[in-house]
Amino acid sequence: HRFEKWRRQLCAQGEEVALLALFDTIAPNGIHLLPPFPRLLSSLAYVGRYSLPRFVAKLPNVKSAQVLTALQARLKNSNRPPADDRASAATATGAIANVAPRCKRAEDWMNQISQYVLDHSPWSFFRPSVQLQEVDGSLPSTLKKLEESYQEVHKAYTPKFYPGRMILFRAMETPPGYQLDPYLGWRSIGQAGIEVHFIPGHHTSLMKSPVLARKLAVYL
Repeated sequence: HRFEKWRRQLCAQGEEVALLALFDTIAPNGIHLLPPFPRLLSSLAYVGRYSLPRFVAKLPNVKSAQVLTALQARLKNSNRPPADDRASAATATGAIANVAPRCKRAEDWMNQISQYVLDHSPWSFFRPSVQLQEVDGSLPSTLKKLEESYQEVHKAYTPKFYPGRMILFRAMETPPGYQLDPYLGWRSIGQAGIEVHFIPGHHTSLMKSPVLARKLAVYL
């Protein structure tokens, strides 16, 4: 957002800026946290598509198929046997009275799993305090307040219209549990249009991608 603001200021001073490139930068309205159940599904899909393959790739001298087979066997053995139909019918009436508390507990459970997936992914920078807390087990209160203040500033910031063209380099991998706008919230801001290029990898690895280097070289 800071670069977008600087370019508008330069244009206002009569300067010419040849290129405004955004590297997986998200506008304030470009990302939304999903409700508990869709968020959980998104997080589990992320684990299967990204987290698990990365984990398997780091294991020395172990074939991916063997690891996946072992995980599937563990999941199968952990399944509970189906409940007795008569017992289920006998407790149905009492269960109805506890629907609201159970739904709340289910939502909390789903949110906890989703947050765990997020905190152990490359997208954990969404909550910097989590990363720092893992280093020494403690977190200064001042740092927590700073993070909260930054989040409030981010929500309150409203980008102004920009008359030029914008180039957006997006990571193909998206954060688990979130819904992203295809243009990351910038389409309504760039009055001369916005070009989007998808780069393999996530938010951090994007900057090391040779694909990004080739695409950026064309504009430079």
